[in-house]
Amino acid sequence: MLDDQPFDYSAHFHLYEKAPALFDPLREAIFHIEALSQKGSGLLIGIKGDWGTGKTSLLHGLERYFKHFREWPTVFFDAWKYQEEDHPLIPLLLKLEKVTQGKTKKGLKSLANSLAASALVLSDILLKEVTGRAFPAGKVGLKEIKNAFDLLGGASMERHSKYDENFSSLEKMIGEIAGKARAGSDPEENEKWKTFREKAGLLTEDLTNRYLLILVDDLDRLLPEGALKVLEAIRFYLQVPKAVIIMGINDKVLAPYIEKRYDKLISGESFMEKVFQWSIELPHLGFMPQIEGIHFREVLEKSGMEGFESELRELGSKIDSLPHRKWNRIANRLETLTEPGQKPRFPDLWISIFEECFPKAEQFLREFPQIKDEISSDFERAKGDQAFAGVIGRIEEIVKYDTSYFRLPEENLKRMIEVQKTIIRA
Repeated sequence: MLDDQPFDYSAHFHLYEKAPALFDPLREAIFHIEALSQKGSGLLIGIKGDWGTGKTSLLHGLERYFKHFREWPTVFFDAWKYQEEDHPLIPLLLKLEKVTQGKTKKGLKSLANSLAASALVLSDILLKEVTGRAFPAGKVGLKEIKNAFDLLGGASMERHSKYDENFSSLEKMIGEIAGKARAGSDPEENEKWKTFREKAGLLTEDLTNRYLLILVDDLDRLLPEGALKVLEAIRFYLQVPKAVIIMGINDKVLAPYIEKRYDKLISGESFMEKVFQWSIELPHLGFMPQIEGIHFREVLEKSGMEGFESELRELGSKIDSLPHRKWNRIANRLETLTEPGQKPRFPDLWISIFEECFPKAEQFLREFPQIKDEISSDFERAKGDQAFAGVIGRIEEIVKYDTSYFRLPEENLKRMIEVQKTIIRA
């Protein structure tokens, strides 16, 4: 069985020539990070994608590349672990201690204590002023934050002064971390990434500049309110020179919440365009032979037989593209239905895709397993049109009121059925 682990890019570099599309997001991200960071200003990049499209995989790939090949100090921050924190910036600052030493480490701890004591992570009322009423949407900077504090009354001026002081301290410390700290490079990893750069045509001229790299993952696991709090805190405090921040984010979930939060004064997509200097959108994976080698390898090897690959490709290529995690789950379903040492049965593959992508149908078949067995058996013996029509009628009735994973469930089901007819009549 496949566990739900990130895709390991460096372990699959041997597939680059055969399936360069698998590595396009990684190549694009490295190219833009290296090019944009040369400008010297702080950099905030968004990795956008649906559930299971590989945001964590890409973040881990970037972490290994910049740590082992570029020797940048790197921090990987799992945001969901700190979702109960009132101030999400504080645990992130404490994690930065691991890549620094001496006075800078003490300074980070002191700053974290200061933030916790004085509640200087921007308050909800201030954010509403900053993003809505205080000034036109999009003009968010230190000057505007000061003006917003003025609007909140004289008592806020003390907070503004403290904010300015802490911001300057943090900017200085990040510069010191980027300049002095050095990640330990693994020679084997270094060589892998060097080869990948050559194959991918990543020929950046200047590789001498070093930055602090912060990777923020698992915003998907937070409620939208928590995800937005993390995003805003990092945007206001950490977008400083010598810091490159990359955040994995499900924009389909967060964008509607942003619009609701700020009374539709700004669209969610426009908000994120202003926050991120650049973003990459992760696509779903269309079926290709390499998917078979990555996701279905174990079940094919356990069967000890060849010949099933063509049927797998035939059906997989006819359905819509799916997230990396969906292919994993389909492969696991197929494995549970395949007897050890036996060739996987095509009806079991069909049922695996059907159940995974039609959730209500899966719930129905769970309650009535005998119907699931009958469908599988009927598929194998229903070579005549009349018998086959009975099976199809039963399936269509099950999914009649289903909310499918597919955008066009009827079209996908129709294509799946056509492949089924072709296979059983062969």
